[in-house]
Amino acid sequence: MSTITNNFNLIMGPRTITDALGSKIIELDSIVISELIKNSKDAHAKKVTINFSDYKNSITIWDNGDGMSIEEIKDKWGVVASNNKANAVDTLGGKGIGRFSIFKLCNSFTIITKKEHSNEYKFTFDIKDLYNHKSAEDYTISIIENSVPEIFKTESSKGTYIIMNQMNEINLDEIYSNTQNLILHNSDTNKNIDIEYIYPSEFKKSSPLSPEVAIKSAPFQCSVTFEGANILNYDFKVSLNDKIVYTSKDYSSIKKEFSKLDSNLSLGKINFTLSSFYFDLSFVKHYKIDKKYLEENFLNYFCGVSVYRKDFKIYGLGENDWLGLTERRVDQPSKRVNNKQIYAYLTLESPDSDPLEEKTSREGFIRSKYLDYLKEALIIIIRKFEKDHLLFRPQLYNKNEDIGLFDNELDNGNKGTSEKDTPSGTSEKDTPSGTSEKDTPSGTSEKDTPSGTSEKDTPSGTSEKDTPSGTSEKDTPSGTSGNEKKTPPTPKFNKNIIIDSSFTPSEKAPEKIKRIIFELQKLNSFYINSQALLLRCLIDTSTQYFAEGNNSININTNDLKGSVLNVLNHFSNSGILDKKICDRIRSSIKKDSIINYFNGVAHYYNYRPDFDTIKSIWDTFEPYIEKCISK
Repeated sequence: MSTITNNFNLIMGPRTITDALGSKIIELDSIVISELIKNSKDAHAKKVTINFSDYKNSITIWDNGDGMSIEEIKDKWGVVASNNKANAVDTLGGKGIGRFSIFKLCNSFTIITKKEHSNEYKFTFDIKDLYNHKSAEDYTISIIENSVPEIFKTESSKGTYIIMNQMNEINLDEIYSNTQNLILHNSDTNKNIDIEYIYPSEFKKSSPLSPEVAIKSAPFQCSVTFEGANILNYDFKVSLNDKIVYTSKDYSSIKKEFSKLDSNLSLGKINFTLSSFYFDLSFVKHYKIDKKYLEENFLNYFCGVSVYRKDFKIYGLGENDWLGLTERRVDQPSKRVNNKQIYAYLTLESPDSDPLEEKTSREGFIRSKYLDYLKEALIIIIRKFEKDHLLFRPQLYNKNEDIGLFDNELDNGNKGTSEKDTPSGTSEKDTPSGTSEKDTPSGTSEKDTPSGTSEKDTPSGTSEKDTPSGTSEKDTPSGTSGNEKKTPPTPKFNKNIIIDSSFTPSEKAPEKIKRIIFELQKLNSFYINSQALLLRCLIDTSTQYFAEGNNSININTNDLKGSVLNVLNHFSNSGILDKKICDRIRSSIKKDSIINYFNGVAHYYNYRPDFDTIKSIWDTFEPYIEKCISK
């Protein structure tokens, strides 16, 4: 026989609100802004203004939504993890904790709110006051009724105004970058809500291209609809600047694959759109496509496969390669899509997609059989797209004169590429316009031979004096001979070389680093394994070299990733390197698993490096290396 001897109540500590439900589960500042915009959308706001002009001291958010009554403040806003939105089909919330993410940005905030034909109310939530109590339940918030309205002056005005104070460190660059694609560009939500961001006058903003404009430069596109184990339509087209070269609606080859999916795991009708850019050198030159402009002003913001639910993006996807597309490219880079060179998205609707549940951190989905189903379905579609992409790529060259593609420059908002804008040293014979299917971006043929190799497997385009063994006196690394007058090398673009000859290491750089750079300027992609290992060595030695002269930087020779991140933090905090560049490198290290990639090349016999990936890593790390070796 059991006897009840005592009772106890669960107590929620103050830090549960500020940390466990707020700042400690949210990694990105932009997620906080996203959550607050979603709240405004759920309140039927048509206009939202976020003012960062004095962001170090205060941030304000205003909307013209429904506002809150005193009862709603107490019974809904004041209830932690309430389910008042959980069953509402037209709302974005559901967990009842999104508002507490605000503590990621600040330690105190005031809310002023008013419903139409009602009174204006005001209350303040302060961390210091909260922490003075043993439990969150003991913390009392006073609601003030403003007899003279502060914000909403008229009887018919309504909305909510949030004032953040006691600010934490805010990353405006990250907020700006990640809010560019917050709402699906062609959605009703994007048309029906006006979101204004006010940044400080000194903040340097870029001018991202809109998807509608950018995809005119993406020749391969498809739109697909599927539901459960059924594919409902597949529209593939090859087009440039709105001029169509080829179309296909045939999906018979994947219908059987789709039928094998578990129909019980349906997430409702899903629409998937994919646009793939093509940056083969001869193609880019022939059509005067500004690759760098597209990368910096579109793909940096919109690349990858994004997921939108009710027109708002799910964080942790898109640029983060959640489908493993980069890994799929290792063995056949020329035949697989590149996550960094595609703009793709799929749309989900509630309640059908509700089994696919977001993480509390808002970055991605919780692992489940539904997520596995979605990934499998998308990979089936992407494989089909890749086959069509390869099959019809020659059409871009064979038919361009017949249909008059690009009589004028690409209408993509850029200046185009004139003859003098093309890479120095590139002649017509270096970039044949008649690229065939085996003239793939990485230079691989159907047999996946190393880039630039012939049937005899000899290094393409290398003369005796270009090879390491044939190095002459004048081919020595910059700075190795004190008898010669050193002049900057003339840029000579070679799509098989990792580091262009125009890159000159600092005179202060140690001899070993100069030698590594020199070898990477000489070795072509026939020596792809050497290129990969040398680049890894260059990043490692450059990091160690810089850290040796800075006692404040901790370096672990067994942890290259941690060492690079420590140097990046020093660069960012001291202003040595632009914060945007530092963030881009951090993102590449964390999301693209660069160090793991190098480890795979070094330690696994069946791990084949890919020139495009190695070249992309150098492009990312070039400013970092330059700063490290010029101390």
